[in-house]
Amino acid sequence: MIELTGGSLSSMKEGVERLNRRRHDRYRLSIYLSLFTVSLTLAAMASGWASPPGTIVVIALSILAVRAALKAIDCVLRRSWESLSSNYQ
Repeated sequence: MIELTGGSLSSMKEGVERLNRRRHDRYRLSIYLSLFTVSLTLAAMASGWASPPGTIVVIALSILAVRAALKAIDCVLRRSWESLSSNYQ
């Protein structure tokens, strides 16, 4: 399947690098979203524990969920800025 056409070798290399970066970013996004979902699910399950370790587990998993969500948002925003910068250079 042909995905790119270009006028020069350097533009073709740049296009291939861009495609590889997008694939890698999609993979990272899916990992972060999975981590977010799993940590929130486990935090919800641990919130039923009526003990001090349960509270610590909920806090730790919530922090992990927030970090994963921020990383996922970063992946999406980076992809949108990449398309803008490539169009307006």
